[in-house]
Amino acid sequence: MGCKNSNMREPSLLRQTRLYDLGLIELFMMNFGLFDHTPIILSFPPCPKPKSSFQFCEMWAKDQGFNDIVKQSLAQQTRGSNLKALQHILITLRQPLRQLNRSKFADIYKQQTAARNKLLYKLICNRTSPTKNLSIKRDLYISINHSVMLLVKQQSKAEWISFGDECTRVFMVKMKQRKAWTSIYHINDQHDQRVEGHMESILHRVEHFAATRREGGLHHIYV
Repeated sequence: MGCKNSNMREPSLLRQTRLYDLGLIELFMMNFGLFDHTPIILSFPPCPKPKSSFQFCEMWAKDQGFNDIVKQSLAQQTRGSNLKALQHILITLRQPLRQLNRSKFADIYKQQTAARNKLLYKLICNRTSPTKNLSIKRDLYISINHSVMLLVKQQSKAEWISFGDECTRVFMVKMKQRKAWTSIYHINDQHDQRVEGHMESILHRVEHFAATRREGGLHHIYV
């Protein structure tokens, strides 16, 4: 962009110059333009969202000593309005919650590594022992699923600690779960009737394809 008249400046250029003076944008002038048209390159510097100094972790509330920590803070009597009392309680909770985090949750990545190693060990045991009976294999599969869930929980905790808002993350996960549920576990039959349930939709698809092969026709089913 540039000025058509060297004696006058456009309002947009005046606004950009003012933003430059305030430090909101970076302005670069290129003087190799034709006539009085001087090209301008605008570059907006990044403005990352600052992290707060204290964030509450949901996993703290699942600890056995969490209720006692909160009760001790509530037992301290404060004067003033209810809002002042609440602010005082929240401030006094910071230090014991930080101590709880350092004692049990600071090594979250080590816990994740231990859960992964445990999962790999059980997978190797199940793969290298084909002579085990059915009950032992069933127990191994159950323990593998348990290890997978622990690994997923540790991964989610690690991601939350790195950065993120818990409410936003849970909201997006619920949306994805609801979308997956509605798109996988129901189907419309040939009479345009809704069939719900995972096994019911599978059986209906199997019957539909079998009938299609017998009749030699084709009928579309919308999933």
